[in-house]
Amino acid sequence: MQNLIARIRRFVAGRGRIPGAILLLALLVLQHSNLPLIEALKLRSFDVLQRLSPRVETNFPVLIVDIDERSLREQGQWPWPRNRLGELVQKLMNAGAAVIGFDMVFAEPDRTSPSAVADELMSAAPDLASGLFSLPDHDTEFAAVLKRSRVVLGEVAVETGGERTKPASAVARIGGDPLPYMPAFSGLVGNLPILTAAASGRGNFGLAPDADGIIRRVPAVFRIAGDIHPSLGLETLRIATGGRAMAVKMNPLVGGIKSVVIAGRDVATDSSGQIWIRFGPTSPNRYISATDILNDQFDPKRIAGRIVLVGTSAAGLRDIRITPVDRSMPGTEIHAQMLETVLEGAFLTRTGWSPRVESSVVFVVGALLIILVPGLGARWTILLPIAVAVFMPLSSWYLFKTEGYLLDATYPTAATAILYLVLVYFGQIAEERQRKATRRNFAQYLSPAVVERLARDPNPPKLGGEQRDMTVMFVDIAGFTTLSERFKGDPEGLTHLINRFLTAMSREVREREGTLDKYIGDAMMAFWNAPMNIPDHAARACAGALAMVDGLAQLNNELAAEAQPVKGAGTTASGAPQSQIEQLESDAQNGIAQAQYQLAKAYRDGAGVTQSVETALRWLRAAADQGDARAQRNLGLRYVRGNGVPKDDREALFWLSLAQRQLDAVTADRDAAQHRLGSTDVDAVNARVAAWKPSAIGSRAIRLEMGIGLNTGLCLVGNLGSKYLFNYSVMGDPVNLASRLEAQTRTYGVDVIVSETTRAAAPGFACLELDLIAVKGKTEAVRIFALLGTEAVAQAEAFRQLTETHGRFLAAYRAQRWAEARELIKACRPLWDGLGELYDLYARRITIFEDDPPGPDWNGVYVAHSK
Repeated sequence: MQNLIARIRRFVAGRGRIPGAILLLALLVLQHSNLPLIEALKLRSFDVLQRLSPRVETNFPVLIVDIDERSLREQGQWPWPRNRLGELVQKLMNAGAAVIGFDMVFAEPDRTSPSAVADELMSAAPDLASGLFSLPDHDTEFAAVLKRSRVVLGEVAVETGGERTKPASAVARIGGDPLPYMPAFSGLVGNLPILTAAASGRGNFGLAPDADGIIRRVPAVFRIAGDIHPSLGLETLRIATGGRAMAVKMNPLVGGIKSVVIAGRDVATDSSGQIWIRFGPTSPNRYISATDILNDQFDPKRIAGRIVLVGTSAAGLRDIRITPVDRSMPGTEIHAQMLETVLEGAFLTRTGWSPRVESSVVFVVGALLIILVPGLGARWTILLPIAVAVFMPLSSWYLFKTEGYLLDATYPTAATAILYLVLVYFGQIAEERQRKATRRNFAQYLSPAVVERLARDPNPPKLGGEQRDMTVMFVDIAGFTTLSERFKGDPEGLTHLINRFLTAMSREVREREGTLDKYIGDAMMAFWNAPMNIPDHAARACAGALAMVDGLAQLNNELAAEAQPVKGAGTTASGAPQSQIEQLESDAQNGIAQAQYQLAKAYRDGAGVTQSVETALRWLRAAADQGDARAQRNLGLRYVRGNGVPKDDREALFWLSLAQRQLDAVTADRDAAQHRLGSTDVDAVNARVAAWKPSAIGSRAIRLEMGIGLNTGLCLVGNLGSKYLFNYSVMGDPVNLASRLEAQTRTYGVDVIVSETTRAAAPGFACLELDLIAVKGKTEAVRIFALLGTEAVAQAEAFRQLTETHGRFLAAYRAQRWAEARELIKACRPLWDGLGELYDLYARRITIFEDDPPGPDWNGVYVAHSK
């Protein structure tokens, strides 16, 4: 159960699901918030549908008598005398108009009436004025025409002030009270009472644009001071059909107004009682100029049986509006197109279920995206927002064209796209985090340069390589077998120690842009100049090797500080710093084999201490018992020669066999001792060697030693292995030689050995020639060098003296001038610390060659018998 709960938690929290769910909820709330931007996008999408599929009118049941620019030129400026409007009405009724609606209001008396003119002339021309008073009033004449005609006068609802008159016809209420859903007005601007009384009906012609200024809907009814008043269009339709009343029908399911019932038909509206107009293009068949009616220049057939609206398209009278299909449509035509929409039943319906369908699409698709995108990724789940982007507009257009339904496609499409992008964004963030984590993890196994190249390369790695001039490095801990024996009961401690060593050494490689190839137990392989081009690769490798030597010294200091000291380590009894000999004494007593060996040599030579063969042998045996190969070799050679100990070939073979595990130089002496013994003795010694274990000490004090081999040459580098597993690595003869050089560091007693090609590629470093050597597996000799220091060390006077004296020694040695070579060894020893093992090696060789000369054809090459 806990695992199931944990899996559910991981699923819910995975890759942006929680932010996605929050965003989905916010999108659903915004969908019903009626924010201007969201509403504008929705309405503009409906405009696109209107333009794609406009209503096509063929019968033109509504005719507009247009007070256009030509009418104003011929009949005079507006307002015209009311008797002329009465003449216009009379001509229209004579032509058979079903009803006439005025898209204007006559709120003030006609200023051109004779009585109004008489009032102005009374003081100036009383006789003329009295004559005018006898003429009929224009408003009276107009009212008389209205009374015997079917005319609907216009009214204008106002938000403040205005008249509070009762509607011209009763408006019933079906299914509830519609007033709360209708825009409220305080009153209206109506016509002169004489005209109102004479008219057949009255209707509001106000047009309320949407927030963007476009007229899309016309109110069917108006709420004025608690009463329901009809619009000009519907009141005109009522008079035309002979109806006595109309009704407002409520929507019991979703609330709000559903329709207005008039002349036996339901006129669909939105919830606030507005009629969505299905616009068609402007057509001259819908218009007739007012001046043509007054001049009797028209065909009565165009008027007979039609609804006539009187309005204006003249720009100066400011009744020009913006619609979805036209940027400049007269307001009267908007009423006409509304009437055409109603008469043809071509309603546009934005019912209560439309927002619910849109919300359902957003919710369902959004939920699917939240579930699928984090798991399947962006490639396949993009089909969902694409499907919405295709299906919703097509569905919206189809429903609009066939059923007149207004279904918003923009918000569901935009919402799902936004949600998809957000989920993909969070997925990308998670992917980046995972990629970084993968890089960090793989950087523990591969070179960071290789990991970075693999991350940048979109193509999978392939088997194969290229040839490059490279510098290869091998690093190995000296005496690891003995070290492992000391940690036999503590494998975790050994692992921790090796990890500390490899971490310190690897850091120096990375800081110099080297590539870590692999770890082989306690050993490490690295190379330079791949995969990145590094022109000074040999110099960087040499600098890295010297830094490793310093790093190992620091690590040894840390290990010494962590070990439990016997007493007095680091200082004398008085607290003063210890001398070098005192430090060796302290480290030797703490069980550090290297210190024991060095202290034995000091007592042997009397260097800083009183010469004592017995003390030298005691420390030499202590170091040998702990597994120090140099001490084992030294002790074995003493048993060969009887130097301070009795001659004993069995003891000699035992200690030389142990030393041979790490040192190649003892092979000849070991083989000679074995040759002098019988098979029984040899078997007994071999059994003793197999059973040998380093002595246990009370202290865990450890001092690590290592060897580094460097070689430069043309190598094959790339993805090497099989189709199942491969590694970015390097191979070739220079790699093998670098490995052999590392192994020879124990033979020559130096930390770093470089080949002649590496020295030539990095000539500035302090390198001392060691030997001409034919490593195992090679017939040709190579010149090898000890890397002793940086460019600064190479310029020092001490190093210059060393190279000059050491060069003379090598010349004497290779010329078989043994006595001279011995004297030059003595001269070389004090010139540089750390080369004692090297000169001990040559001293032993000279002793052997004195007894058994190499012959006149000898070229000074030493042949290594082991790796």
